[in-house]
Amino acid sequence: PLMCKPFNVIFEAPELLINLGMILSGLNLGKSMTVLDFGAGTCWISRFLNQLECITISCDVSETALNIGRRLFEESSILREYVLPPKFLHFDGHRIDLPEKSVDRIICYDAFHHISNQKEILEEFHRVLRDGGIAGFSEPGRHHSKDPKSQYEMENFRVLENDIDIAEIDRMATEVGFTHLILKVSGEMDMTAAELRSLNSVTRSKEKKLITKGIR
Repeated sequence: PLMCKPFNVIFEAPELLINLGMILSGLNLGKSMTVLDFGAGTCWISRFLNQLECITISCDVSETALNIGRRLFEESSILREYVLPPKFLHFDGHRIDLPEKSVDRIICYDAFHHISNQKEILEEFHRVLRDGGIAGFSEPGRHHSKDPKSQYEMENFRVLENDIDIAEIDRMATEVGFTHLILKVSGEMDMTAAELRSLNSVTRSKEKKLITKGIR
């Protein structure tokens, strides 16, 4: 099942795919970019990045997960040739074993909230990113640790489930050298056609008022 991700659990697949799409759109990827997949787990995102003709470095604290990732690449090869073969990097919890300014992008999907030394890791991200590089994250919100599933994970598997405080992360990131933080906010927002028409009507009305005020 782990090698089938993100299609291994039918009710989790939509959220995984939506969040992945949003983070990819923010990374502004280009062909042959070197991407560090931090907290890669079983490397399913790395495989998709290779499909997009990126060069991947899959990094994780779990050697078992990385071995599953190697199997994923061996048994489910991408449908085009690699720009360069994928790399797999074991993480010691503190230092990313890469030279300074050696990667173009970092993707950290649903992993940063498991880290206790967040500022230290942000410093490492800044160190290995090239000038103009981007680190992209997909993370839960402020009350993640109180979620019943998080409580269960912490109690039974001793997994750290931090809350994500954007203001605190912004402060730490600025201190280590990142220039700015941009959020892409997602959520379920279903509406009927009538509600959409009503929303458009309100928007147009506000635009007219703004234009009128500008003229005066």
